[in-house]
Amino acid sequence: MHQLFIGLAGITGWLLVAAQLPMMQDLSDDIEMPVVPDFSGTYISGTLVDTPTYTEPNPYPFTRIGALAHANFDPILADPQQQDDCAGESVPLVIWGGNPMAIVQQEDIIYMRFESGDTMRRIYLDENLPISLQEHTPTGFSKGRWEGNELRIETTQLQAGIITTSGHPMSQDAQLSERYWRNPESNNLQVELIVMDSANYTEPVTLTREFIWSQEERVQSWNCISLGPRFSEPDIDDLVQMLESL
Repeated sequence: MHQLFIGLAGITGWLLVAAQLPMMQDLSDDIEMPVVPDFSGTYISGTLVDTPTYTEPNPYPFTRIGALAHANFDPILADPQQQDDCAGESVPLVIWGGNPMAIVQQEDIIYMRFESGDTMRRIYLDENLPISLQEHTPTGFSKGRWEGNELRIETTQLQAGIITTSGHPMSQDAQLSERYWRNPESNNLQVELIVMDSANYTEPVTLTREFIWSQEERVQSWNCISLGPRFSEPDIDDLVQMLESL
C-alpha cells in the first residue's frame, strides 16, 4: 500500500512539473537579454594641430620618485622612435594622439586600431582569462566588461613608460581603469582614464578626452620607413632602395 502511494505521488509530481514547463518557457521567452552599445566606427581628435586632445590634473600628485623622474625627463632619450622611426606606440600615450582611431566590436573581443604606428589594442571580454600568464608589453593586457551603456576596461602588464608626452612617469606596476560612453546627443565617444601607480603618484590620476565620430574618415596604414637611429649616419644605398620600393 505504501509503495502504491509513493508511486502515485511521484507520478503526480511529474505531471505538475510537466504542466509548468510550458509556462516557464513562456516566461523565459519574455526575458530580453541586455543589448550592449555598438561603438564600432572611426573617430578623430576634432582638435587643432598642437592643441591638447585631453584634460589632465594640475598639478599631478607626484611621489618623491615620480617628481624626480618627471624633472629629469628627456623627450629625445625617452622616445623609442628616436632609435627606430617605426617603433610602435604605447598605452596610454597613444590614446591622446591626434590621428584617427577605429573600433571593431565583436562578441568576445573589441579591437581598437590607432593609425599612429599601426597600434592595435585588444580588449578581451572573457573575464576568465588569467592575467598572470600575460607578458608586459607596450599596450598591456586589457579586459573589458559592459556596465549599462558604458564600456569598462582594466589594463595591467604594461611596460614602464610615460602617461603623456610631457613625461609624466608610469611604472610597470601601473593599472589603468578606463570608461567609455557615447554622448547622448551624438556618436562622439567620451573617455575617462584613471592611472593607479603608487610608485609615482600619491593618489589615482584621472585624464579625459573626447573622440569625434566620423562617417567619412578611415584609419590609414602607417607605412613607416625607418632611417635608423636619430644621430647615426644613414646608409645611402639602403635609403635609395627604400625610396625606390615606394
